[in-house]
Amino acid sequence: MYKSCCVVLFFVFFAAANAPAADADFTENLLASVPGDETIERRVFELVNEKRAENGFEALTWDDRLASASRHHLVEMATLGYFTHESPMPGFEDVADRVYLTGLTDRTVGENLVVTNAYESGDDLAAAFVELWEKSPEHKNEFLNAVYNYTGVGVHANGDNYYCAQVFSRRRLEFDELTLTDDGSGNYVLYGTGRLIGEGDALRLADGGDLYEFNVKRGRFSFEYPVSVGTGVHEVYLFVGATSSHGFAVDTDRPADEAFLKDALIVDLTTSGHAGP
Repeated sequence: MYKSCCVVLFFVFFAAANAPAADADFTENLLASVPGDETIERRVFELVNEKRAENGFEALTWDDRLASASRHHLVEMATLGYFTHESPMPGFEDVADRVYLTGLTDRTVGENLVVTNAYESGDDLAAAFVELWEKSPEHKNEFLNAVYNYTGVGVHANGDNYYCAQVFSRRRLEFDELTLTDDGSGNYVLYGTGRLIGEGDALRLADGGDLYEFNVKRGRFSFEYPVSVGTGVHEVYLFVGATSSHGFAVDTDRPADEAFLKDALIVDLTTSGHAGP
């Protein structure tokens, strides 16, 4: 039996050759320093996958970067005293921004939030979070969404209130490397290597009206793509199959080491709360 409690829930859906020394590395996780209670987080993850299995959906794969995005938002909400998906902090405004700052290029992302003071133990708290989401059709549809294949969970406490966030993403590729280098002749060169997730034998890159295709061998890809310096912002989209599922931006008017547009205001979030019961 849980204590009497106050509960608030929210959900949201957003539908190469060896490279030289890089000036910029997109895959750097700018939110990696926020801690969480991994025991409770993993239990929430397990319970959600159990619910997915009961309803005929494939299990989600845990991702540390999505967990980092979840934790960061929880700590920020507790510190600044708000509870919603939209952050007042520049660069962190929505879940897609926060995922982007972890070094992921996933574009189809979603998020469930809940805050409660109902808990008896870590396992009971994890079960309470999932039970509350399951009672809400919108939240249940979010964690049962067949589009998603990766997830991360964050748990954070502030006073008597316990916050939980679960971030979801649809991922068709994973980068081992995504870097940018100034070649000294008027171009910034993007280098990318990694693997496709699921079916696919080609990777296409769209930059404005231009479309380029790169071969995939045994699920692995490698590309080298130049963009002219001084030509403004390039929004680069990656296609595996018919739809774009990944993307990032490069500002060629900036110095090479600042060209990836990931420079949100990173603040030192401190709170009197702690990570778990």
